[in-house]
Amino acid sequence: MKGNEHVSEELRQWMAALQAQGVELWAEGGQLHFRAPPGALSPETRQQLAGRRAELLAALGDKAAPTPLASGGVADLLARLARLDIRLSVDGDKLNVSAPKGALTPALREELGRRKEEVKAHLGAQAGAGAAPARSALPPLVPVPRQADMPVSHTQQRLWFLRQVDPHSHAYNIPAVLRFTGALDDGALERALQMLVVRHESLRTRFITVQGEPRCVIEAQTPLAIERIDLSHLRGEALAAASTRAAEGIVQKPFDLTRAPLLHVGLIREAADRHVLAIAIDHIVSDGLSIGIFMLEFQSLYTHLVTGQEPNLAPPPVQYHDYAEWERQAFAQGALDEHAAFWKRELHDLPSLLQLPTDRPRPPVQTTRGARRTLQLSPDLSQRLKAFGRQEGVTLYMVLMSAFQVLLHRYSGETDIAIGSAIANRNRTEVEHVIGFFANNLVLRADLSGNPSVRELMARVRDRALKAYQHQAMPFDMLVDLLGTRRELDHSPLFQVLFVLQHMQLTGLDLPDLRCEPVELEVKSARFDLAVDVFDIPQGLRCYFEYNADLFDDSTIARWQGHYERLLRGFIDAPEARIADLHLLTPAEERQLLLDWNATARDYPRQQTVHGLFEAQAARTPEAVAVRFEEQALGYGELNARANRLAHHLRSLGAGAGSLVGVWMERGLDMVVAVLGILKAGAAYVPLDPAFPKDRLDYMMEDAELGIVVTQSALADGLPDGVHGVRLDAGEAELAALSPLNPPAAAGPHDLAYVIYTSGSTGRPKGVMLEHRSVVNFLLSMQREPGIGAQDRFVAVTTLSFDIAGLEIHGPLTVGGTVVLAARATALDGLRLAQLLDRHEATLLQATPATWRLLLDSGWRGRPGLKMLCGGEGLPRELADKLIATGGELWNMYGPTETTIWSTVQRITDTARGISIGRPIANTQVYVLEPSGLPAPIGVGGELCIGGDGLARGYRHRDELTAEKFVTLELPGVGLTRVYRTGDVVRFLADGRLEFVGRRDHQVKVRGFRIELGEIETVLSRHPGIKGNVVHVREDTPGDQRLVAYVVPEAGARPEAEAMRATLRAQLPEYMVPGQFVVLEAFPLTPNGKVDRKALPVPEAAAPSEADEVAEALMSPVQRQVAALWREVLKLDRVGLHANFFDIGGHSLLLVRLQAALKREFGQEIALVELFQRTTVAAQADRLGAPAGASSALERARARAAKQIQG
Repeated sequence: MKGNEHVSEELRQWMAALQAQGVELWAEGGQLHFRAPPGALSPETRQQLAGRRAELLAALGDKAAPTPLASGGVADLLARLARLDIRLSVDGDKLNVSAPKGALTPALREELGRRKEEVKAHLGAQAGAGAAPARSALPPLVPVPRQADMPVSHTQQRLWFLRQVDPHSHAYNIPAVLRFTGALDDGALERALQMLVVRHESLRTRFITVQGEPRCVIEAQTPLAIERIDLSHLRGEALAAASTRAAEGIVQKPFDLTRAPLLHVGLIREAADRHVLAIAIDHIVSDGLSIGIFMLEFQSLYTHLVTGQEPNLAPPPVQYHDYAEWERQAFAQGALDEHAAFWKRELHDLPSLLQLPTDRPRPPVQTTRGARRTLQLSPDLSQRLKAFGRQEGVTLYMVLMSAFQVLLHRYSGETDIAIGSAIANRNRTEVEHVIGFFANNLVLRADLSGNPSVRELMARVRDRALKAYQHQAMPFDMLVDLLGTRRELDHSPLFQVLFVLQHMQLTGLDLPDLRCEPVELEVKSARFDLAVDVFDIPQGLRCYFEYNADLFDDSTIARWQGHYERLLRGFIDAPEARIADLHLLTPAEERQLLLDWNATARDYPRQQTVHGLFEAQAARTPEAVAVRFEEQALGYGELNARANRLAHHLRSLGAGAGSLVGVWMERGLDMVVAVLGILKAGAAYVPLDPAFPKDRLDYMMEDAELGIVVTQSALADGLPDGVHGVRLDAGEAELAALSPLNPPAAAGPHDLAYVIYTSGSTGRPKGVMLEHRSVVNFLLSMQREPGIGAQDRFVAVTTLSFDIAGLEIHGPLTVGGTVVLAARATALDGLRLAQLLDRHEATLLQATPATWRLLLDSGWRGRPGLKMLCGGEGLPRELADKLIATGGELWNMYGPTETTIWSTVQRITDTARGISIGRPIANTQVYVLEPSGLPAPIGVGGELCIGGDGLARGYRHRDELTAEKFVTLELPGVGLTRVYRTGDVVRFLADGRLEFVGRRDHQVKVRGFRIELGEIETVLSRHPGIKGNVVHVREDTPGDQRLVAYVVPEAGARPEAEAMRATLRAQLPEYMVPGQFVVLEAFPLTPNGKVDRKALPVPEAAAPSEADEVAEALMSPVQRQVAALWREVLKLDRVGLHANFFDIGGHSLLLVRLQAALKREFGQEIALVELFQRTTVAAQADRLGAPAGASSALERARARAAKQIQG
């Protein structure tokens, strides 16, 4: 560094930070010059360069300009090569290079190789076009004549549209708040501010709408009103709070775009020598750098005024409107063609939405209520990050961005992520000191596929970022339209997260007789889901996380900041590590997730068996009623004796420890006798449901190698050859001769208790083998929570082949309660089931959601004191609300067959914050893991892996599948532990409870959006007249993937497709609204009572042309008027009644034109946000007050659709 040797250390550090970013500074001829990679200089850094000009000139001294940067565009590279007399030419697919000896250095060879295709394309374009516009061929940027109203710039058009959607938002106010201590000249301050309004046309600009198009009007004079607030009568905390509120009120006040100036100014008097200046400028006429220009010019004007000098600011050579007109002319000459081609390639098939794990569901209309948290990195870590970037050949921005990409990837599970980055976009010297909206958003596409190393990822980020910077001239709104991106109301287009590195923050001003310092207000708005601003300041890197407070809790963002810092440290420590292996969690977080929330150890009789528990209970209460079925009943003593006789008989047939015996029986007392008798014989029982198809039963008996099946005479003849049938209803005399005493124990805790066959992905069921110890632990845990005791009468409705029947039978029989068996016909009839509950004064009922709905639909109003256990499928919120309203005690139960019936439980008393599946039962551990096997952070979805005493032995005869699903993990602090991989996606809530997210095979992608079908089902279930619904993704025609809603209406109800769509659109984004609705009398069910999705019918759709003809025939006069306006705006010959505006060529700005046309035609203004939700002719005509009636033609159309409602 030449020049003044007395340069401050702070200035040295600041200049070094710029150099680390690739910024080169030099002084020549008394002028300060700089060169930087595209996008490297933030607006604030440019402001500071201007403000510190004198210091920098003194520090640098005069020197020659440095060699141009190698990171510029192709034209810069070619110019650099030309100065070295290196010549390039294209011959077919070859790039020929001619260079003097020694001129082509290894670095240049590497750069030419890396950028070969860019250079060839550039040279080919010049050769083909002959007159490809060079920079000098662009139109001059000069003042242009003013008109009464004029077009807006492309960036203004984007922001204007957003303001039409949410006109009362203050999210686009750019604030600046300063505290003055000393003698403030109020008059000079006001004059300086008024002079700024006169000086900059942007501050005198307002916006009007002409035929649906925004236009700007520049006022010749616009008086500036300063809001003055006197708080000098207050002291201490009261003053501080009131001053903050007053400043917030000024800078957060929404602007009316139709009124100039779009500038709020407030002066708050805290004391005679202490004032606060609060300023906000609307983003549509300014940007970050504009605020810096505003403040620096205010400083100059105020200083001259209070010192009696004439202000000497040179007038700007051009104004913002001149730039907007120049931009339009440049674009018209093809200046964007190359950029457009790049972005179409770069963003092809870009995912539409980054679905981060939120604390609350995304609202159907994007909100801007925000907040901000600060992460301050230490100076040591900050310096290490800069050194790391230099070591790896990337900028600090690229290091920070890479770590941010990993953070988003680990939270979302996505490998293709779009992240926004703001750039100053002031590439013309004429506009460096102009206030206006120049800033642009770049879309940086992150590629995290293949689990790259840190070093590989940073190289990807570097390459993509440099290419994006070369094409930064494309206005963001034009990019949105170029890509045909549909504007969704619930999120911003192309990207929802923003990441920016700044090199300075707003500092105080140098004013005569005043100490001036910035005031930081609480952020209360957010433009994106998440925006991270990193400031490089002397204290270290300061990271502001601005987030949407309607999506995220503050505690969530605090955790994310900790994870981000841990990732940054991981980058430095292990650049060769794979990104999936980097640790996010602190040791304290890992301990909480893996150990504290799994502290479930409880004592239980580890040497006991299931039938041993029953025998002990029978000895205690032999006269108590054990089981009832219809008009029959058995006491504990008699049930034990009958089971003992059967056990002796089975042993005589060879049954014992290690053998399997089938139970093929209709429901009744003998079924319970059979289960207990098989267990007492030492064998394990295999349920065989008589309702199953014969082929399935034959396969199960063959796979289980059953030699003995306990059955009934009506079924026995169907047994395969070689299988011995023990007919309980025909062998009473033979069994009566056997001993009624307990047989000697033949099975221990590690022997099998039962084998349950569940559906397999191959189409063949798989046998899950459960041991006695697992069932005993489960039963003892259930006695504690939800609680089962001797007083309970447990109505059993579940088929024995569904593992949860084990709780219905063994739960009561091991504590002295009563099992009330429901006949198969009763379990399927809501009215008869309700009567059974009342007749036996039931205290416990366990059922799937489908059975609970069946019961409620019968008119059942509940029973006081009834414990309602719901499991087997997700518990919908609306069903939970109905069950809670009955006055009973509702429990949500979760667990796969492979971990013994239920693994987590949760009592549900309120559904306002969602429905949890609770915490693990006794001696059970639940781990939520990322794909890499590391624990997922709180709030982040991962695969649920269950460990503990409930684990099954595995799958019978399926060693490969057993090894795949039952795995041994090594977890921090836990060591080696065996777990079952459920395939279910869950997440930990902040209090340690689990929330079910869905199955990975129910998470689908449609049009680039990841969708959880259960979320749609939950919303649709709230629509009037719907008893139940299932949403399914169908692809009956290859490539035509669509959402279909299957609906079962309540008795007498006839839900309309458009009404159901309206319900969904009120709470969900458009991409989650099914395109078709199919009405069914009932859902197809599996034998276990779950909806059989594979059996849902194929929708019968009318041909598009026929649908249009039906729609035209049904149109009312108002609908025809609306359709005519659509045709006018969309330039179409015809539109259908239910065609979606955005599917037939519409986009957001055309929707604004349609809004104006509707107002002109009908005299009614429909808010833009409502038009987004009413995207069909039918819906808009309905809003305008004249819906078409249900004509006979419509009835005929419905009949042809065979119960399908199609819009």
